[in-house]
Amino acid sequence: MDANNGEMGQMEYSRNFTKRIAWALIAVWLSIDSAVVLEVAAQARRTRRQRVVMPQQRQETVNTDITTDLKSNILAIAQRVSSQSQNSMVDLVFVIDSSRDMMDGISVIQKCLIDMANVFEEDLIDYQFAHVSFQKVAGTSRTTIQSFESDLVASQAWFRELQMSRSAETGDGLDAILQTIRETNFRLEARKHILVLTNSRLQTAWTVEKAKDKIVKEIVNLCKQDNIHVNIIGKSERAQIQLTAKTGGKFYAISGSGQKGVKFVELGDLDKSILKIEGVFRLTAQHIAATVKQPADVVFMFDSSLSMAAKSNKIKTDKICAGIDEMASILNSTGINYRFGVIRFWSAIGSGDSVVVLSKPPLNTEQVKRLYRAPKQGDKHLLGAVIKGVPKIKTPVDRQLVLVIVTDGSAGHRAAKGYTVNQAIGVCRKAGAQVNVIGESSMNIHSYKGRFGGRAVSPSVEFQKRVAETTNGVHYVMPETSD
Repeated sequence: MDANNGEMGQMEYSRNFTKRIAWALIAVWLSIDSAVVLEVAAQARRTRRQRVVMPQQRQETVNTDITTDLKSNILAIAQRVSSQSQNSMVDLVFVIDSSRDMMDGISVIQKCLIDMANVFEEDLIDYQFAHVSFQKVAGTSRTTIQSFESDLVASQAWFRELQMSRSAETGDGLDAILQTIRETNFRLEARKHILVLTNSRLQTAWTVEKAKDKIVKEIVNLCKQDNIHVNIIGKSERAQIQLTAKTGGKFYAISGSGQKGVKFVELGDLDKSILKIEGVFRLTAQHIAATVKQPADVVFMFDSSLSMAAKSNKIKTDKICAGIDEMASILNSTGINYRFGVIRFWSAIGSGDSVVVLSKPPLNTEQVKRLYRAPKQGDKHLLGAVIKGVPKIKTPVDRQLVLVIVTDGSAGHRAAKGYTVNQAIGVCRKAGAQVNVIGESSMNIHSYKGRFGGRAVSPSVEFQKRVAETTNGVHYVMPETSD
C-alpha cells in the first residue's frame, strides 16, 4: 500500500509539474504574441501619424512657392532702388509689423538680406540698413528703432530676434512710420527709402477727427521735404496706396494674411482710382524707366472717340496733358534714351471699323499734347486700333517699342468686327512691345450679357488687363475727373 501510494503521489506530482510547464509556455507565448500585437499597433499609429503629416508637408510646399513671390518682390524693390540711385548711395529702413501673423514674412526678409546686398554691390552702391519694428503687447503699442549699419550679420540677427515675439498683435504702423522719419539719421547724399511690411491696415493712436488722413498728410509732407520714398508690401487700403504714390515709392498688395505664406496680388481697380491722373502717368513713367534698358520709342495710343469729349473733358484733358509733362520729366531725369510717337484711334459711327492716325517718332512733348487735344469723333474701337495700328509703327530693331494706351471709362464700344483679344495681344507681342494702360475698370459699366446669360467683361477691358500682364507693362484705371 505504501508503495502504491508513493507511485500515485509521484504521478500526481508529474502531472502538476507538466501543467505548470504548459501554463508557463502558454504565458510566454501570450507575452510574445502580445508584444507582436503591440508592435503592430505602434506601427499603425506611426503610419497614421505620417498620413496626418503628409497634407501639411504638401501645404508647406505651396507656402514655399508663395513666399518665393515675397522674395521676388523684395528683390524687385532693391533693384528699383538701385537703378534710381544716381549718386551710388542708398539708405534703406525696414519698418516691420512684428505681430505673430507676420513671422513667416519676417523670416523671408531675413533670408533675402544677402540677395539685396548683392543687388546693391553689383551696382557699386554704398548702402546701409536701419530697422524699425512695431507691435502691440497687452494693448500697449511699442516701436523700436535700430540705427543704420552696414553689418549684414547684425541685420540678420535683428530679424531672427524679431521672430521670437509670437504673442504680439499688430501695432500702430502709421505712428511707427512717422517716428522713423523724425528719428532716423539719413545721410544727406543718399537715396532715402523706407520699406514697410505688414498684412494689416495701418493704424494710429491719434484720436483727432480724420486721424489717419492727417497723419498720412504729415508723413507725405515730411517725405517730400527730405526726399524720402515709402515702399509698402501691405494691405490694399487708401492710406498705404497714398503713402507710396505720393512719395514716389512702390506698393505691393499682400493677401492671405491668415495663411502661413505670403502672396502678392495686383492693386484692385478701386484702389488704383484713388490716384490722381498725373500720379498715374508718373507711376507709369517710373515703371518704364525701371524696366526698359535700351533706347525706346514711347508711342501713346490716344482714344479719340466722342466718349472722351464729355462735358468735363476740358478738366480731364488738362490733367492728362499735365500727366504727359510729368512722364517726360521722369524719363528725362532717369537718362533713358526715348522718342515720343502718337496713334489716335476711333471708329466711324455705324460702320464699327477702326480709323487709325499715326504720327511716328520723334515728337516733342508739345506736339504730343496738341495731338491729344485734337477734336474727338466716332466711337471706341481699341482692338481694331491695336491690330491695324501697331504694325504701322515699324520700330527700328535697335529700339524697344513701348505703348501707352490712354482711354477713359465711358460707354460707347462698337462691335469688334471679328477682332479678338488674343489677336490683339499677339500683334503687340510680335512687335516686341511693352504695353502700359491708363484705361478702364473691370468693375465699371463695360459689361455685356454673356453667351450663356449673366454678365461678362467686354473684350476691350479684358484686353487692357491681359496685355499689360503679358508684356511686362502696368495697368491703371483712369481716375474720375473729380479727383
